[in-house]
Amino acid sequence: MRSMHNYERRKQMKYNEAVSQIKNGDLVFFKSSNFVQKVISFFTRGKFAHVGFAFWMTDNTGHRQLMFVDMAPGGKKIAMLASYQKSKMEIVNVRTRLG
Repeated sequence: MRSMHNYERRKQMKYNEAVSQIKNGDLVFFKSSNFVQKVISFFTRGKFAHVGFAFWMTDNTGHRQLMFVDMAPGGKKIAMLASYQKSKMEIVNVRTRLG
């Protein structure tokens, strides 16, 4: 069995632009100008400080956009995407086809 990965990468944008474009399963990369995120980017030599796996959830209070976020050291959490409003975001829509 062979796998083929296709992805669509979108430009960096602020939360207000990004929120309507993010779909279930998108990877959201975060870049921020705050001190902690700059330190993370410096030591990892990466363009982005965080990455999250986006998904929508509906409960009795409404429709919410959440994501799984990898935290150092080795922790993970579910966070509301809105908590990253001050960060620039780059969305990558990843679709995997097997065949």
